[in-house]
Amino acid sequence: MRALRALVSEFQMEFIQWPTAVPMLQSILNHSASDRLGGLAPITAMTLLPATTALLSIVSAVDIRDREYTSHVT
Repeated sequence: MRALRALVSEFQMEFIQWPTAVPMLQSILNHSASDRLGGLAPITAMTLLPATTALLSIVSAVDIRDREYTSHVT
């Protein structure tokens, strides 16, 4: 919950837009190394796919957020 609140605040989103940050947060958590998994990211431990950087998750989510804003404007 703290991480979601921090993301919403960092991107200066209105509170009602918090669902937009959920996929970004899920991606960041799933691609982050975990001590409980022996230093592997959950995505790697479950699917053997390589973990990506958190920055890639954020950039992808920002692109999605920008498209949502423009679709509501037009």
